[in-house]
Amino acid sequence: PVDSIDTTAQTFTILGQIIRIDDSTVFKIGSGPKTTGVVGLSSLVVNSLVKVNGVAGPNATFLATYVKTKSDSSGDSNEVKGIITSIAPIQIGALTIVLNGQTSPVPVIGLCVEAEGTLSGNTLTVKSGPSGFKQDDDCNGDSLPNGITKAEVEGVISGLTSTPDGAQFKIGGQAVSTSNITTFRPAGASAADLLDGVKAEAEGSVVGGVLLARKIHIKKNGVRIEALADGSATGKSFFILGITVISNGDTEFKDVLLETIDVGMGLRVQGFKSGPTQITATKVEARPVDANDVTVRGPLDVNPVDPGFFILGVPVTVGAGTQFEDTTRANFFANATANTIVKAKGTETNNALAAREVELED
Repeated sequence: PVDSIDTTAQTFTILGQIIRIDDSTVFKIGSGPKTTGVVGLSSLVVNSLVKVNGVAGPNATFLATYVKTKSDSSGDSNEVKGIITSIAPIQIGALTIVLNGQTSPVPVIGLCVEAEGTLSGNTLTVKSGPSGFKQDDDCNGDSLPNGITKAEVEGVISGLTSTPDGAQFKIGGQAVSTSNITTFRPAGASAADLLDGVKAEAEGSVVGGVLLARKIHIKKNGVRIEALADGSATGKSFFILGITVISNGDTEFKDVLLETIDVGMGLRVQGFKSGPTQITATKVEARPVDANDVTVRGPLDVNPVDPGFFILGVPVTVGAGTQFEDTTRANFFANATANTIVKAKGTETNNALAAREVELED
């Protein structure tokens, strides 16, 4: 059953586990149509029984790929698969596991297990028999064998460390390393977009158990803004381009502190859409920006109509001199739809953007 829902942070909790969603998370609620992202999350109801498929992320979180409500309400129908994080008591994340006479497998921290049983509060008492508590082998996925010259892995980045020579991290159970020959997609993406919790696809060859990435595709359809702050921060939030930016304990600040943000300060903000004109920031950094060189990237609010469109409430207009990357003006307005990811760059006046460049992104 769903314990709580936070549409601002784009998370919900079940069985003591924090479940994150992104724009590609699919929801199937009852007999209704399939929805995605924050639209699907807003249709979820506390105490409804759900089945969640996903991949492990950092800090004992999971990124959901598919969420489906279930009608089965039998008392021992609660199931969880995950990595044991404590043995006194036995826990998977914040969920306490009570064994019911089982002596195998022996619980150890880091062991991947499946547990099924009766839930009371935040405690799962496993049902009797070997199926109530058993070892599994794919909580994080398997590493690829050496010698593969072309391999692709997709999942959530964790354990990120960066050096001048590149970055090292894991996607599932696979170690990945970047270098100066690694290219990044979509257009405009860079090593700065590598963050714990971001979904990505890495392609390359495997040497010594490490995938040496020739290409990294940042999969999360997040928001990126480079502009001037509207004013100083209030509480945990501030405004940029009229957009409300929410920070939380996971937000990374670089060369700036939340309390030092003030009107006219140049900022680069990365995050995800958590409301019609609101984003939750994953990273905020100070950088030189002027009003003639402002960038906004994110999902279109509605279908675009020539000569303009809206991203998170920001009106963007195009003119005769606007350059359209890898498409034409006519094709853009004919084929782009609501939630298409678009990057626009140009001159900002009163939180409106006159675009010099427009680009459709994957």
